[in-house]
Amino acid sequence: MKPTQYHAKVIKQSVNSITGDTITTFQIRIPRFVLAQLNKHRILSSNTESNRAVPIKKKDRKLVENPYHPDQWGTNQSGMQAGKPLSGLKAKLADLVWFCSMHSQRFWANLLNLLGVHKEIVNRLTEPFQMVDVVLTGTQWFNFFELRTSEKAQPELRKVARLMLEAYHKCSAYIISDGGLHLPYVTREERELYKGNTLLLIALSASRCARVSYLNHEGNMDVEKDVKLFIRLVSSKHWSALEHTAVAIDASVMCGGFIGWVPARKLFTGESGDYAMEKDTRILNGTEIRQVTTHWVMPFNSDLEAKDFFDSDRDTHQ
Repeated sequence: MKPTQYHAKVIKQSVNSITGDTITTFQIRIPRFVLAQLNKHRILSSNTESNRAVPIKKKDRKLVENPYHPDQWGTNQSGMQAGKPLSGLKAKLADLVWFCSMHSQRFWANLLNLLGVHKEIVNRLTEPFQMVDVVLTGTQWFNFFELRTSEKAQPELRKVARLMLEAYHKCSAYIISDGGLHLPYVTREERELYKGNTLLLIALSASRCARVSYLNHEGNMDVEKDVKLFIRLVSSKHWSALEHTAVAIDASVMCGGFIGWVPARKLFTGESGDYAMEKDTRILNGTEIRQVTTHWVMPFNSDLEAKDFFDSDRDTHQ
């Protein structure tokens, strides 16, 4: 089997000219099974290609063109990291087992398709072999890059995280003034053409981010269709695609996971889905946390030792 093709590019990076806070939107291609690890980074907003939305034939074609295949066959051992990889005949046999397993699942998936079963079920059978597209946006990337580029990280996620870090450092950021917009997938010409029409620009960007779900987000620049999709997203309360578009603000404060930027979904009343959350709820900083709790606050200390957990001083309230 040919090597799996990974992908990572910066779609848009914008700097708040007042606060200096940077927001970055990536489009990446990763094995579906590492989504669980990617989604652990809750401060990053994401939309992912959906097995409920992508047609069965389209999903199968993509699977054949670029299936997930391990780069090497690490041997089993205790712990979370694999041991020395297989080589020679054993490695070739492992390749064969993987190849046969994938095409076996394709056979059963296509049989279900012939029986008329919906794609939300059929596409599940080939998930271990799928590469999926993800749109990912955030203002805080240090923790993600530190954890996921490490040698201890899952190899597949480490590979794409390193591609992302390289792209992050190479890209040129747009300087956005207070009230300006971070608009992934919106062209420079469109920004100029629709200048002043904030709602339309947000609609174009959010709709194109949403299209990653069914793999027609690129090269799809039909403004009328984008607006119609945006209306469907908002009407059905599918807000996640509106998290990639953001508005620059005049302070380095957190809103919806971003610092110095407000996700577009926060511009809509009731977007949280829980009206009890619609009150003005602030994010506490370190100093404020100490003011509202009687418990000690643990400073980060890489030299922490077991004996520190038995320090009686830590059990006393301030």
